Amino acid sequence: MKRRLPEEYEEPHLNRVRITPDVQIILTSHALTTANEEIMGLLLGSFCEDREKQHRGTIIRETEVISVSVLRRMEKSPDRVEINSEQLTEAQAEAERLSSQLKRTINVVGWYHSHPNITAPPSFVDVRTQASYQQLDRSFVGLIVSCFNKSPDRTQRVRILAFQAVKSISSPKESMDTSLDNEYEVLHREGLSYATIPVLVDPYLLVDHNCLSRVCDVEEKMMEEETEAYERYSQRG
Repeated sequence: MKRRLPEEYEEPHLNRVRITPDVQIILTSHALTTANEEIMGLLLGSFCEDREKQHRGTIIRETEVISVSVLRRMEKSPDRVEINSEQLTEAQAEAERLSSQLKRTINVVGWYHSHPNITAPPSFVDVRTQASYQQLDRSFVGLIVSCFNKSPDRTQRVRILAFQAVKSISSPKESMDTSLDNEYEVLHREGLSYATIPVLVDPYLLVDHNCLSRVCDVEEKMMEEETEAYERYSQRG
Protein backbone atom coordinates (compact mmCIF):
# COMPACT_ATOMS: atom_id res chain seq x y z
CA MET A 1 0.00 0.00 0.00
CA LYS A 2 1.32 3.41 -0.96
CA ARG A 3 2.04 5.70 1.98
CA ARG A 4 -0.03 8.89 1.92
CA LEU A 5 2.19 11.96 2.25
CA PRO A 6 1.27 15.15 4.10
CA GLU A 7 0.31 17.93 1.70
CA GLU A 8 3.45 19.97 2.49
CA TYR A 9 5.78 17.35 0.95
CA GLU A 10 6.65 16.95 -2.71
CA GLU A 11 5.77 13.82 -4.66
CA PRO A 12 8.56 11.26 -5.24
CA HIS A 13 10.33 11.30 -8.59
CA LEU A 14 9.53 7.62 -9.23
CA ASN A 15 6.04 6.17 -9.38
CA ARG A 16 6.91 2.53 -10.05
CA VAL A 17 9.70 -0.02 -9.54
CA ARG A 18 9.85 -3.22 -11.57
CA ILE A 19 12.05 -6.15 -10.55
CA THR A 20 12.61 -9.57 -12.11
CA PRO A 21 11.60 -12.78 -10.29
CA ASP A 22 15.31 -13.66 -10.06
CA VAL A 23 16.03 -10.39 -8.27
CA GLN A 24 13.17 -11.10 -5.86
CA ILE A 25 14.72 -14.50 -5.07
CA ILE A 26 18.17 -13.01 -4.48
CA LEU A 27 16.88 -10.20 -2.26
CA THR A 28 14.90 -12.67 -0.16
CA SER A 29 17.71 -15.24 0.03
CA HIS A 30 20.24 -12.60 1.08
CA ALA A 31 17.94 -11.12 3.73
CA LEU A 32 17.22 -14.54 5.23
CA THR A 33 20.91 -15.35 5.80
CA THR A 34 20.87 -13.67 9.21
CA ALA A 35 18.26 -12.66 11.74
CA ASN A 36 20.73 -10.66 13.85
CA GLU A 37 22.19 -8.01 11.53
CA GLU A 38 21.18 -6.07 8.46
CA ILE A 39 22.58 -7.03 5.05
CA MET A 40 22.93 -4.78 2.04
CA GLY A 41 23.65 -4.57 -1.67
CA LEU A 42 23.24 -2.40 -4.75
CA LEU A 43 20.59 -2.61 -7.47
CA LEU A 44 21.49 -2.71 -11.16
CA GLY A 45 19.11 -1.71 -13.93
CA SER A 46 17.81 1.34 -15.74
CA PHE A 47 15.48 4.30 -15.35
CA CYS A 48 12.70 4.87 -17.86
CA GLU A 49 10.46 7.90 -18.34
CA ASP A 50 7.52 7.35 -20.69
CA ARG A 51 5.73 10.55 -21.58
CA GLU A 52 3.45 8.72 -24.00
CA LYS A 53 2.03 6.33 -21.42
CA GLN A 54 0.39 8.22 -18.61
CA HIS A 55 -1.55 6.96 -15.61
CA ARG A 56 -4.28 9.35 -14.49
CA GLY A 57 -2.42 12.23 -16.11
CA THR A 58 0.90 11.35 -14.46
CA ILE A 59 3.99 10.62 -16.55
CA ILE A 60 5.27 7.09 -15.90
CA ARG A 61 8.71 7.22 -14.30
CA GLU A 62 9.95 3.78 -13.36
CA THR A 63 13.14 1.99 -12.44
CA GLU A 64 13.77 -1.49 -13.79
CA VAL A 65 15.97 -3.70 -11.58
CA ILE A 66 17.41 -6.68 -13.46
CA SER A 67 20.35 -7.67 -11.24
CA VAL A 68 22.10 -6.93 -7.95
CA SER A 69 25.58 -6.49 -6.56
CA VAL A 70 25.84 -8.40 -3.27
CA LEU A 71 28.08 -6.51 -0.84
CA ARG A 72 30.27 -7.65 2.01
CA ARG A 73 29.65 -5.82 5.27
CA MET A 74 32.67 -4.06 6.72
CA GLU A 75 30.90 -4.02 10.09
CA LYS A 76 27.90 -6.01 11.24
CA SER A 77 25.12 -4.07 12.91
CA PRO A 78 21.52 -4.92 13.84
CA ASP A 79 20.21 -1.50 12.81
CA ARG A 80 22.35 0.03 10.04
CA VAL A 81 24.59 -0.66 7.05
CA GLU A 82 27.25 1.35 5.22
CA ILE A 83 28.26 1.27 1.56
CA ASN A 84 31.70 2.66 0.75
CA SER A 85 32.98 4.26 -2.46
CA GLU A 86 35.01 1.19 -3.43
CA GLN A 87 31.89 -0.97 -3.37
CA LEU A 88 30.04 1.58 -5.50
CA THR A 89 32.88 1.50 -8.02
CA GLU A 90 32.81 -2.31 -8.18
CA ALA A 91 29.04 -2.29 -8.71
CA GLN A 92 29.37 0.25 -11.51
CA ALA A 93 31.96 -1.99 -13.18
CA GLU A 94 29.48 -4.86 -12.98
CA ALA A 95 26.81 -2.60 -14.52
CA GLU A 96 29.16 -1.82 -17.41
CA ARG A 97 29.71 -5.55 -17.97
CA LEU A 98 25.96 -6.06 -18.12
CA SER A 99 25.60 -3.13 -20.51
CA SER A 100 28.03 -4.82 -22.90
CA GLN A 101 26.32 -8.19 -22.53
CA LEU A 102 22.74 -6.96 -22.95
CA LYS A 103 23.47 -4.21 -25.50
CA ARG A 104 21.66 -1.61 -23.39
CA THR A 105 22.66 0.90 -20.74
CA ILE A 106 22.72 -0.54 -17.22
CA ASN A 107 23.58 1.54 -14.17
CA VAL A 108 23.55 1.38 -10.39
CA VAL A 109 19.94 2.46 -9.81
CA GLY A 110 19.47 1.88 -6.09
CA TRP A 111 20.42 0.06 -2.92
CA TYR A 112 18.79 -2.54 -0.71
CA HIS A 113 19.12 -3.70 2.86
CA SER A 114 17.21 -5.89 5.30
CA HIS A 115 15.14 -5.16 8.38
CA PRO A 116 15.37 -8.37 10.44
CA ASN A 117 12.81 -8.69 13.22
CA ILE A 118 11.30 -5.27 12.52
CA THR A 119 8.80 -3.78 10.10
CA ALA A 120 9.66 -2.57 6.61
CA PRO A 121 9.28 1.26 6.85
CA PRO A 122 12.66 3.06 6.68
CA SER A 123 14.33 4.48 9.77
CA PHE A 124 15.37 8.13 9.92
CA VAL A 125 18.93 6.98 9.11
CA ASP A 126 17.61 5.17 6.02
CA VAL A 127 15.76 8.29 4.86
CA ARG A 128 18.83 10.48 5.32
CA THR A 129 21.00 7.98 3.44
CA GLN A 130 18.45 7.81 0.64
CA ALA A 131 18.28 11.61 0.45
CA SER A 132 22.07 11.80 0.04
CA TYR A 133 21.96 9.33 -2.86
CA GLN A 134 19.17 11.28 -4.53
CA GLN A 135 21.31 14.41 -4.52
CA LEU A 136 23.44 12.60 -7.11
CA ASP A 137 20.56 10.87 -8.94
CA ARG A 138 16.95 11.74 -8.16
CA SER A 139 15.71 8.44 -9.64
CA PHE A 140 17.82 6.42 -7.15
CA VAL A 141 15.60 4.07 -5.13
CA GLY A 142 15.89 2.19 -1.85
CA LEU A 143 14.49 -1.31 -1.23
CA ILE A 144 13.95 -2.76 2.23
CA VAL A 145 13.42 -6.47 2.85
CA SER A 146 11.58 -7.06 6.12
CA CYS A 147 11.96 -10.62 7.40
CA PHE A 148 11.84 -12.83 10.50
CA ASN A 149 8.65 -11.08 11.63
CA LYS A 150 6.12 -13.42 13.18
CA SER A 151 2.48 -12.70 12.46
CA PRO A 152 -0.29 -13.47 14.98
CA ASP A 153 -0.93 -16.72 13.11
CA ARG A 154 2.75 -17.67 13.74
CA THR A 155 3.63 -17.56 10.04
CA GLN A 156 6.76 -15.91 8.67
CA ARG A 157 6.28 -13.21 6.07
CA VAL A 158 8.80 -11.40 3.89
CA ARG A 159 7.93 -7.93 2.63
CA ILE A 160 9.82 -5.86 0.05
CA LEU A 161 9.25 -2.10 0.29
CA ALA A 162 10.55 0.52 -2.15
CA PHE A 163 10.94 4.13 -1.05
CA GLN A 164 12.38 7.52 -1.91
CA ALA A 165 13.15 10.51 0.27
CA VAL A 166 10.98 13.59 -0.28
CA LYS A 167 11.50 17.19 0.74
CA SER A 168 9.15 19.66 2.33
CA ILE A 169 7.66 22.20 -0.07
CA SER A 170 7.56 24.83 2.65
CA SER A 171 10.25 25.81 5.15
CA PRO A 172 10.92 23.12 7.79
CA LYS A 173 9.10 23.78 11.02
CA GLU A 174 8.38 22.01 14.25
CA SER A 175 5.45 19.65 14.01
CA MET A 176 2.65 19.65 16.56
CA ASP A 177 1.63 16.14 15.51
CA THR A 178 2.16 14.07 18.65
CA SER A 179 1.53 10.85 16.72
CA LEU A 180 5.03 11.14 15.22
CA ASP A 181 7.76 9.28 17.08
CA ASN A 182 11.06 10.98 17.89
CA GLU A 183 12.88 9.79 14.77
CA TYR A 184 10.29 11.07 12.32
CA GLU A 185 9.86 14.26 14.32
CA VAL A 186 13.56 14.98 13.73
CA LEU A 187 13.16 14.31 10.01
CA HIS A 188 10.14 16.59 9.85
CA ARG A 189 12.14 19.42 11.41
CA GLU A 190 14.79 18.87 8.74
CA GLY A 191 12.15 19.08 6.02
CA LEU A 192 12.49 15.39 5.09
CA SER A 193 10.10 12.48 4.85
CA TYR A 194 9.73 9.41 2.65
CA ALA A 195 7.29 8.03 0.11
CA THR A 196 6.72 4.37 -0.70
CA ILE A 197 6.89 3.31 -4.35
CA PRO A 198 4.79 0.44 -5.78
CA VAL A 199 6.90 -2.64 -6.57
CA LEU A 200 5.98 -4.93 -9.47
CA VAL A 201 7.60 -8.35 -9.96
CA ASP A 202 7.58 -8.51 -13.75
CA PRO A 203 8.26 -11.94 -15.33
CA TYR A 204 8.53 -10.33 -18.78
CA LEU A 205 11.27 -7.88 -17.85
CA LEU A 206 14.56 -8.29 -19.75
CA VAL A 207 16.94 -10.07 -17.40
CA ASP A 208 20.59 -10.82 -16.85
CA HIS A 209 20.69 -14.58 -17.50
CA ASN A 210 23.49 -14.96 -14.95
CA CYS A 211 21.44 -13.21 -12.29
CA LEU A 212 20.78 -16.34 -10.24
CA SER A 213 24.53 -16.84 -9.91
CA ARG A 214 24.29 -13.93 -7.44
CA VAL A 215 22.87 -16.47 -4.98
CA CYS A 216 26.36 -17.98 -4.94
CA ASP A 217 27.70 -14.46 -4.35
CA VAL A 218 25.61 -14.32 -1.18
CA GLU A 219 27.32 -17.43 0.20
CA GLU A 220 30.74 -16.14 -0.88
CA LYS A 221 30.29 -12.76 0.84
CA MET A 222 29.03 -14.39 4.02
CA MET A 223 32.08 -16.69 4.05
CA GLU A 224 34.39 -13.69 3.58
CA GLU A 225 32.73 -11.93 6.51
CA GLU A 226 33.07 -14.94 8.80
CA THR A 227 36.70 -15.53 7.76
CA GLU A 228 37.58 -11.90 8.46
CA ALA A 229 35.83 -12.03 11.84
CA TYR A 230 37.72 -15.22 12.76
CA GLU A 231 41.06 -13.69 11.77
CA ARG A 232 40.39 -10.59 13.87
CA TYR A 233 39.45 -12.75 16.84
CA SER A 234 42.57 -14.91 16.41
CA GLN A 235 44.84 -11.85 16.35
CA ARG A 236 43.43 -10.70 19.68
CA GLY A 237 44.43 -14.01 21.20
